[in-house]
Amino acid sequence: GVALAAPGAPGAPAGALLRGASPGRQGNASAVAAPSTGPCPTSGSIAVYKGNGEQQTQGVTYSGLDFSHKRYKLVNTDPSKGRLQSKEAVVWWCAGECNDDTQCLTYTVHTQYDIHDGYEGSCYLHKYWLCDYGSNFVAKSVGSTSIFSAACRKEKDAKPGC
Repeated sequence: GVALAAPGAPGAPAGALLRGASPGRQGNASAVAAPSTGPCPTSGSIAVYKGNGEQQTQGVTYSGLDFSHKRYKLVNTDPSKGRLQSKEAVVWWCAGECNDDTQCLTYTVHTQYDIHDGYEGSCYLHKYWLCDYGSNFVAKSVGSTSIFSAACRKEKDAKPGC
């Protein structure tokens, strides 16, 4: 037979619940305590989001994932500071915006390229992920190479059906 990792143990699924743990420790085993800055990467690789019910994993940056929940804040790159050199640089900038804002649970960034100046973006910050339909996404954006999202934190009271 195949041995399965116990929920909350190394190798457990990303959304495994910690059985018997206090409410503050429920949820993603790798996110035991919510840090003041988010765990979203600000460099590295980007996964392709395939839609069709694919699990969204906290701390993973996806291309083609466009959260549909209303934003509470919009931040645009500042052209007066110069355009960025790549769309990935725009993604990592937006991830930093979310990481630095304790209200931000997820972000979506729409990148644009200006042939004369480089890349710019619109960074949408969201207050919900697992609750209030915050994980819903725009289906027509799946496959896009100019839209990126990640879940940096989750609600402290996140539980099934919250």
